[in-house]
Amino acid sequence: MVRGKVGASGEFGNKFSLVENKQGLIIDYQLNQDNPSDSKLVVPSVKCLKEVTGMPVKKRWTDRGVFSVASEAMLAAHGMESGLCPRHPQELKARLAPPCEKKGMKRRGRTGARW
Repeated sequence: MVRGKVGASGEFGNKFSLVENKQGLIIDYQLNQDNPSDSKLVVPSVKCLKEVTGMPVKKRWTDRGVFSVASEAMLAAHGMESGLCPRHPQELKARLAPPCEKKGMKRRGRTGARW
C-alpha cells in the first residue's frame, strides 16, 4: 500500500480507523483493505453513528489527514460541529483560539497511544 509519506516508499497492511467517544469507548471502526484517503472515512463513519446506532453526535474531532472542505460541509449538513483539524497553519491557529477547542484537539490524539 503506497501512502505517499515522505521517506517511505510503501507500507504494508490494511487501513484501520477507530472512533471513540470522549470517555474513550470505541463506538465505531472501519477496516479498509484498499487505501482510501483519510478524508473519505468521515462520511461512512458519520452515517453509521447517526443511522445505525442512532447516537446523538454533536461534534467530530480528527487529525489533519481527515480535513477536507467536503467533510466540513457534510458535518454541517448532519447538524454536527466540526472539530476537524485544518491543514493550513493559520486556520488551525484560529480554530484553536477558544480553550475548549484546544482541549478537544489534544484529546483526539490519545487513542493510538493507549494501544
